[in-house]
Amino acid sequence: MKKLLYFFIIVFLLIIIKNNIVSTINLSENSSILSSLRQELERVRREHEFLMQKLVYVKSDEFIEQQAREKLNMVKTNEHVVIGSEPEQKHKISLSFRKELPNWQKWLILFFKAP
Repeated sequence: MKKLLYFFIIVFLLIIIKNNIVSTINLSENSSILSSLRQELERVRREHEFLMQKLVYVKSDEFIEQQAREKLNMVKTNEHVVIGSEPEQKHKISLSFRKELPNWQKWLILFFKAP
């Protein structure tokens, strides 16, 4: 009878130990998940702050005026538009058509066709 009682006490204690170990493992996993979620929350808060600042700038008169000038080509009533010509592209075009010799041909010219 005593052996049976000891057996049940040992089984009961083993169940308690097993449950404590599982609980500790779950707690560890949950703490790592919590840590990653806190980092994600901080990143989202920074992004939210950046977007709020951008929204304030986009709603400003300075931004609206800049966009009207650049995208809609609008000017104020006292301003005059001066359109300049583009610089000529002759040099750039002529340089782009100049063909570069491969290295083996350069060596051939250097060693065999040099005076």
